[in-house]
Amino acid sequence: MKNLQLIITCLLIFYVTLSQTSNQIFSSETFKAGVSPGDNFLYTFNVFWNSPEPNQTPPSNVVELNKTEWVKITVHEVTGPIVVMNTTTCFKNGTEINAQIWVNILSGEGNGFGYIIASNLEPEHLAYHMGIDKGYSFLLKEELVKNYLFGKRTVLHALVNKTSSDEYVLITHDMYFDKETGVMLEWYITQVPKYAPTTSITLAWKIMEFHVTPGSTSADQNPSIIQRTLTLAVVVSIAALSIVTLFYKRKKRKHKS
Repeated sequence: MKNLQLIITCLLIFYVTLSQTSNQIFSSETFKAGVSPGDNFLYTFNVFWNSPEPNQTPPSNVVELNKTEWVKITVHEVTGPIVVMNTTTCFKNGTEINAQIWVNILSGEGNGFGYIIASNLEPEHLAYHMGIDKGYSFLLKEELVKNYLFGKRTVLHALVNKTSSDEYVLITHDMYFDKETGVMLEWYITQVPKYAPTTSITLAWKIMEFHVTPGSTSADQNPSIIQRTLTLAVVVSIAALSIVTLFYKRKKRKHKS
């Protein structure tokens, strides 16, 4: 009896684990990165200070940020939903800072949040849909066509207002993503500080150069094979559980008779 219960418990755990893994694989296959290693994007970066008070001056961090000339992002590696990027920030005095960032295009986790989302999403869909419980998800409101220096692109527009900050009355994110690749094309963050609610600070990224390898693929594995394998394993585990349960019920009825 105890052995049978142990077998059933193990099969249930096996089934739940495989189901969760399978769901993650399905999500990874449906929501793919539209970029590949070597793809790169160059942005202008500006900070704007707006205040009706003539005696107010921008804080020192705003002044420092506005010394940025441009930001370049190069895709370093794509592994499933994880996109790793190298960034180069060039300042107006000619100095540069290099760093590496990453983002999970399913959950939004990582210090590269906002730079890349999943490719080929649709209006009224969530970007970073698996990060809703952590506040990373946001709604893509509309699809439109915009002109850039490198040509026309179909873009997805998102407008997000946040009021839960300790430092700001309101933070607004006005974001535009390339639909085909999921690359951020424009991002305007407007902050209204609590210490000066009549002022606003806007951080603005706008793309200048857009280099994506045509027809490239970011997949290092064949998700369809993994998907079929996991599906088969789940089916087998369910069948095994059903057989064991049926055997136990018949044995129990014979014992009573």
